[in-house]
Amino acid sequence: MEKKQKHLIIGIICLVVLVIMYFGVKVLADKKQAKDEAESEADKIYVTDYEVSDVKKVSYTCDGEEIELVKDNDTWSSTSDASLNLSTSDIEAFLETFNHLEAKSRLDGEKDNEEYEMSTPTNVLTVTLLDDTVYTYTIGGYNSVSSIYYMTLNDSDDVYAISSVAVQKLDKKLDDFVEETTQEETTTEETTQEE
Repeated sequence: MEKKQKHLIIGIICLVVLVIMYFGVKVLADKKQAKDEAESEADKIYVTDYEVSDVKKVSYTCDGEEIELVKDNDTWSSTSDASLNLSTSDIEAFLETFNHLEAKSRLDGEKDNEEYEMSTPTNVLTVTLLDDTVYTYTIGGYNSVSSIYYMTLNDSDDVYAISSVAVQKLDKKLDDFVEETTQEETTTEETTQEE
């Protein structure tokens, strides 16, 4: 009987040691993962960093059409057609692509390198903040191997490699920002006009 108790006690001690080791390894793994994530975040290159709510004006070109949107008292309008009812949420979603724009890499002092096609830009996006800070994104050539566009910011000589997904957002036409009216709103407007 005494032998069985010894084996039971040894088994319990081994189990406790294994449980302690398991939690120790788990804590170490969690710390390592947190450290790796922090290092990964530190390695990211952000071209810009501002809040969408601080933007008062944005302009760019889409299919040859100059699009310029301005915000007054939290309401967006187009400088070409102020009568359009624009969707604030759609414009803010568009701007969120560029307010914390992450670059895949930065090429220091390469603005004049013809390979990046900065002298003949694909598009130019200009964002003006409430404090009159202006960010001018000049989009250059496309690298089909890496699926990136080359870009400069303001007068910097640095060229950034940015995701083609971000540049595709510049394919939004003015009509894409127009808020859709529901059938009920249209009927109400027609009824009001008839009276």
